[in-house]
Amino acid sequence: MDNQSQINIGKRYSGVMNEEDIIKKCQQNDMGAFKMIFEFYSQSMMRTAIRILRNRQDAEDVVQTTFLKVFRNIKRFQFKSRFSTYLYRILINNCYDSLKKNRIQTDSQEMETLALNPVPGQAMELEAAIQKLPQRMKTCFVLFAIEEFKQDEIARLLNLKVGTVKATIFRAKQHLRRMLSDQLKEGQA
Repeated sequence: MDNQSQINIGKRYSGVMNEEDIIKKCQQNDMGAFKMIFEFYSQSMMRTAIRILRNRQDAEDVVQTTFLKVFRNIKRFQFKSRFSTYLYRILINNCYDSLKKNRIQTDSQEMETLALNPVPGQAMELEAAIQKLPQRMKTCFVLFAIEEFKQDEIARLLNLKVGTVKATIFRAKQHLRRMLSDQLKEGQA
């Protein structure tokens, strides 16, 4: 999604507006425009936060905090990057702050099932395997494979070099293949 992304804006305005126009309205304190941004991004942000934090309540808190920060600071957004990059950068930082504060351990048995999209069988095994990845590897993989960010966008979000992001995603895929292959072998034994 780029700055020219089209957002269905509902009844308040007629038709569809591009994201840049909506953000400019947000910068003018238009609450209806901010609501459109919230409605457009909140579910995908929630999925990302749940995958990183493994706790729905913490994820809800982090998403809420992210939108409050965006609301307070939207006038500073200068359109030098995609709005989604700006938004997810704040979300990821808030997730990391929450992890530090709560000292969450990577015990997959404590992982909360994704309430937004419950998944059975193999997909659940994949979700559990993703949760076992080291934090940076998990974040890069989730943003790339699930939220469909481009590697250069992830690099900007996380203050990493593109090559580091590519290597991290590659290693994440290797780890996941190995973990899922091991689970499959255990299931056949």
